[in-house]
Amino acid sequence: MKKIFTLLAMMLAVVGASAQTYTVAGNAAILNGTASWDPTNTENDMVAVEDGVWQLVVENCQLEADNYEYKVVEDHAWTVSYPADNAVLTITETALYTVTFTLEDTGLGIDVSAEAVKTGDWTPSGAVTLTVAGSSKALLGSEWDPADTNNDMTLVGDDIYELKKLGVELGKGTIQYKVAKDHSWGSAWPSNNASFAVPEDGVFDVTFTFNYATKAPSVEIVKTGSAVIEHTWTVAGGVAETESGETTLFGPFWDATCADNDMTEQADGTWTLVKENVNLDAVTYAFKAAYDHAWEVSYGDPETTDGNAQLVIEKAGAYNVTFTLDLTEGAEKVSAVAQNLGGDSTGIDELNNEKPATVYYNLQGIRTNNLQRGIYIANGKVMIVK
Repeated sequence: MKKIFTLLAMMLAVVGASAQTYTVAGNAAILNGTASWDPTNTENDMVAVEDGVWQLVVENCQLEADNYEYKVVEDHAWTVSYPADNAVLTITETALYTVTFTLEDTGLGIDVSAEAVKTGDWTPSGAVTLTVAGSSKALLGSEWDPADTNNDMTLVGDDIYELKKLGVELGKGTIQYKVAKDHSWGSAWPSNNASFAVPEDGVFDVTFTFNYATKAPSVEIVKTGSAVIEHTWTVAGGVAETESGETTLFGPFWDATCADNDMTEQADGTWTLVKENVNLDAVTYAFKAAYDHAWEVSYGDPETTDGNAQLVIEKAGAYNVTFTLDLTEGAEKVSAVAQNLGGDSTGIDELNNEKPATVYYNLQGIRTNNLQRGIYIANGKVMIVK
């Protein structure tokens, strides 16, 4: 009898361990509660309605004509979620709706869907709160912060909102932005970031305009003065094919704001960063050079599958690593050479110890005696020819 009870307890434990909790997380307007993208809200847990099928029904949703994004997460965490990209529920008419979310385990994969049924009329009352959030701290005073009230837009006409930023010093480059509703990312437009170009360094008046009826943003930028702005290129990266983890080579994982990795401009128009006596693991490192501590403009290696430059370390040890950004015509890539302080080298051939003064290598690891302006490796040291 004792064996029977033990077996029953084991079976129940297995059943309990295999049970999954599925929760819908996404735009607050189509879910229970006021917080968007909250995987811990048990009010949005789905219920098993038949074998392999779970559902969540949300009633009395006040929805404007728009696209609403969502996912289904397992066990109240983002570790596992469906689908890989956000699912989208499209509403074509502003009204009241009952929304039914469905997750089905087909045996071949997980299918996620949502259906909205109109249950009544609804008209939004008054103006909404719209805020510009984007990539330029110089322009907006913050980076990608939908709660920054300094960037709230003003209603200037029927469904037309506006935000003016006057006399702002901006550097040449591209600025990305969105328009967020109610100080959150629950509703933000466009789904892909909008962007505009700053044609040159200077002082600018920038006017953001947003048509709330069509959800269409636009920008007008007018140069009003000159400015000298110092620009930077910064190396950022991590161990290839990982999603987190600091390294002694880069420090913070893929952090374009890390000033410790800022590069130095050379006389030939390239930029370099030298890391000395760095302990490296025998792994492949991926990296890029980012412009002005942001990712709007960056360079890696266009010949790789993902566009990232790579440095392969075959033997763990202490290295001197030289990163080079070459933006000369036809190049436009960043590369790295690592020299093992124990005698081996990565990125160049083994140096000739018999004639150390006459054997040179360029940063692509090619042996040469035709020295022109640039950076070379000689006897394990970096040499700059001006």
